[in-house]
Amino acid sequence: MKKMILLALIGMPLMLFGQFTVDGVSINDLAEVNYVSTTAIKSGVSTYYKVTFDYGQNVKDNKDFTVIAEGEKVRFNSGVHLIHFMEENGWELMNDNVVVFSAGARPTYFYLFKRK
Repeated sequence: MKKMILLALIGMPLMLFGQFTVDGVSINDLAEVNYVSTTAIKSGVSTYYKVTFDYGQNVKDNKDFTVIAEGEKVRFNSGVHLIHFMEENGWELMNDNVVVFSAGARPTYFYLFKRK
């Protein structure tokens, strides 16, 4: 009985928030990461958005990030889709901003999330 209770307590955080990885790293498991900055921009002729994640890691410019949740690659349909995804995975939206860098350019959405 004690083992079952212990297993339930250990597994509870996993049940509350889904697990996902960004380029193979589960940012939910990184205790030192309390904030994540993301950008989303509609990519070319694709119906999906290119999303970048910054949680303090070293990355090259214009890196394509692969997000895996429940064993499947996640493709974001919009900035709001990204917000819902992060909220469902234990992150709270703290700030958002939309910037159009030049006339006729696609808007870039910037979001800052804090761990719940």
